[in-house]
Amino acid sequence: MQFSFFLFCGYVGVSLLSPVMHNLWIWRGTGNANFYYATGMAFACFQIILVVESVNAILKHDRTLRKLSITKS
Repeated sequence: MQFSFFLFCGYVGVSLLSPVMHNLWIWRGTGNANFYYATGMAFACFQIILVVESVNAILKHDRTLRKLSITKS
């Protein structure tokens, strides 16, 4: 996968920021709901990138296997 480091850093960042934003918004009342919403949107974007990269890796692997099986025949 091409963006594995980017995804890892993104998931770590969202995992660290999400509880902080929830605490600021719900318990302290100093944060804005948009901060918490932004962490949810970032998580959703990283999930979409992960699914697209996974499907792309599977298709690339299948193409490679098909190409090898054709050349051996």
